[in-house]
Amino acid sequence: LWILAHNTLFLSLFVGTTITTNSSSSPPPMIMSAINRHGFLMFIVANLTTGLVNQSISTMDVKDDMALCILYIYMSALGGIALLMENNKILTRWNENNTTKRKE
Repeated sequence: LWILAHNTLFLSLFVGTTITTNSSSSPPPMIMSAINRHGFLMFIVANLTTGLVNQSISTMDVKDDMALCILYIYMSALGGIALLMENNKILTRWNENNTTKRKE
């Protein structure tokens, strides 16, 4: 039940952020743009880190509060990686064409 509550909370925060910042005068939040622009690479990194967590921690035996800490660290790390890629202008083969068409 707490997984449902946790995911619903974050989805509603993301939707709320999108609704409140989705005007023609303001761009979307940088982290959302970064994850969107580097979607395929973020998918690969997320899958690799999920495997790393599952191999290094006995996930079935972790208490709820520790599991939430792991999830928050995991989400923060993935967001940080996306922002680093965006700030350092790291381009991949999959997003080169989209970046050149984008207006700055």
